[in-house]
Amino acid sequence: MLRTTLFFCGLAISHGFSTQPFSVRTLTHLLSSDGNFESLTVPELKDELRSRGLIVGGKKVELIERLEQHDDESQVGLEQDQDQEIVDEVEKEEEEQSKSMISISDDTTFEDLGIIPQLLQSIESQQWEEPTPIQKLTIPEILRNFKVDSDKCKSLWAEAPTGSGKTGAFTLPLIQLTLENRKIERNLLMRSRDESSEGGNNFQRNLGRGRPSSKSDSGLKGFVSTLILSPTRELALQTGGVIEELIEAMPSTGKGKDNIDVVVITGGMPMEPQIEMLAERKLSNRNVDILVATPGRLADVLLRSMKEDSVEREMEKKLLLALDTMGGKNDVSLSLGQLDDLDINKSIENRDDGGRSAIKDMLSDAKYLVLDEADRLLSQGFKAEMDSVLELLPRANSRDKVSSLKTLLFSATFPEQIQPRVEKVLHRLSGKGSPPPLRLSCSAAGIEESEGTLSNRQQKRKQQTTQPLAILEGPASTIDVRSIRIDEQDRTQALRRLVQDGSFDRVLVFVATRYASEHVALKLRRYGIKASELHGKLDQDARTRRLEDFKKGKINVLIATDLASRGLDVQGLPAVVNYDLPRSTEDFIHRIGRTGRAGQKGTAITFVTASNEAHYGLIEKRHLGGKSEDREVLPGFEPNEARWEIKSAATTVNVDGVLHSDKGLAHDKMFGGIKGRRKTKKDKLREKAAREASGKKSW
Repeated sequence: MLRTTLFFCGLAISHGFSTQPFSVRTLTHLLSSDGNFESLTVPELKDELRSRGLIVGGKKVELIERLEQHDDESQVGLEQDQDQEIVDEVEKEEEEQSKSMISISDDTTFEDLGIIPQLLQSIESQQWEEPTPIQKLTIPEILRNFKVDSDKCKSLWAEAPTGSGKTGAFTLPLIQLTLENRKIERNLLMRSRDESSEGGNNFQRNLGRGRPSSKSDSGLKGFVSTLILSPTRELALQTGGVIEELIEAMPSTGKGKDNIDVVVITGGMPMEPQIEMLAERKLSNRNVDILVATPGRLADVLLRSMKEDSVEREMEKKLLLALDTMGGKNDVSLSLGQLDDLDINKSIENRDDGGRSAIKDMLSDAKYLVLDEADRLLSQGFKAEMDSVLELLPRANSRDKVSSLKTLLFSATFPEQIQPRVEKVLHRLSGKGSPPPLRLSCSAAGIEESEGTLSNRQQKRKQQTTQPLAILEGPASTIDVRSIRIDEQDRTQALRRLVQDGSFDRVLVFVATRYASEHVALKLRRYGIKASELHGKLDQDARTRRLEDFKKGKINVLIATDLASRGLDVQGLPAVVNYDLPRSTEDFIHRIGRTGRAGQKGTAITFVTASNEAHYGLIEKRHLGGKSEDREVLPGFEPNEARWEIKSAATTVNVDGVLHSDKGLAHDKMFGGIKGRRKTKKDKLREKAAREASGKKSW
């Protein structure tokens, strides 16, 4: 492992490293005295520096960009007269950084990370004893370089294993920054009022001439300050609940606690009350400090006025409200005098829609955007909803080409296929002149990615993508991963045995379809097991109720689709069972991450069948350290080896007339989905070809 201290945007990581930071002196020495570097062209030098993690942003990037002025085919050299000024500035910057350097070690506390006393009390209420590795990496970085008035960093890209405290890694610093921003706004407002009282209309003149840096600074209200997007309703509600608990536990000062306003908007609930709530805030000039939402419902709410006559809708609301106040009668009506009191004609003339059409601008002054489970939100399945929301966020201005918005991405996985999309979105949100994204990563001990397993295309894409500037190795995974060889038709009975033998008091079971969740849950209930299904077709009340019953132990087995695989925190969940494998290999990591959270031990069991064995092998290769775990066989559920051989061969045999990519059938099935229903014609052709190849007759 490379042992060095990495400086980036003011943070130095010394956990498991020595204390020799890269500096401009090192660069100038390499350029002037190292014979190996003298023979390199500019592109080769840049690749070499990147491979050592030495290009880090800020003035150093400016220094490297000066090399671009040389011919790409010329030998590298430093023109000291031209570059010395930049070198001096960088050395001064590094000296300032070293003075405020935060050293991360095993005994680092939340107070060491810069958390204020108010929030430390909230942390104690959550029983968070010490910060996790991802919190050690990200919290000081966000607090120092993601302030509203700072341009050092515009985007942070963080990756850490499931159950490693990513929610706390962004909620804690954002709450603290919200408190600081509130204090700044109050001071600005008081100063403006003082100037207004002393100088007449100076306040109004300052608003017109001074061009404050943000709408909030100018006294304008009715905007969202921080937007947190989640892919599922359950995760959004959970995140909102954590934030509210942290705020509620802060000591009351009369200023901080009462001024942080949290709103959660998700689907599964009536849309009209959500629209009216935001419209009322817009009219009353009340900001939303933190908005937690799912992208689809948020886009529907904010853009509703573009799909309906908002004035007509507001009139309808007023009429219904007036009729409701006359309750107690079956048939009610309004007199002309009562209609005149509603000022309907005046409202129509003034196009008064109660603020409904104005809420689409509530994100135009957002300071922070957080994408929780960012890889899922930026996937193709969320593209339409995400694009609608991103269009409403602040854009880079034409003068400096840098946006005021700061973006934070968090996830347990960032698949290679999604990384170009991540780069594109960050570039679009931050602006052309912004610094490169700051990418941080935490990995579980003992799991390393082998460069030799990457294809040429993957290696090329990796070189073109922002790589982590710091990788902090956390504790080893506490999840015991088990795989059981079993025939498909025996899975439900095997699951029944695992539940009834008393090894686990609660089990979360993942299946591929809604039908499978209902079917398996029904069979388990017939055997007296407290089981219930959880899928996207249930209304939100039913989903919330079943999750709460499962957390409290009223339900022993919850059969769920992948809507429960992202971010849900069920404290003390002892086991997860993969009844079906997920389509994407990355979703496997998110599934098993529901157990073994926060350092507790957990068990992840996967039913490996003949038809999904190749796909599970791909999961082991990509996410389980390339190790093929020994397959267990449950007594009484031994698979039929003759059938297994035929079905297994059918997943790898290419049949004449059936087109597959050169990556093999296992790869194609991963991207096309794993079929668990009626066999298609292609499936039957594959099985027939496999039987003929093995010389066995049909069974």
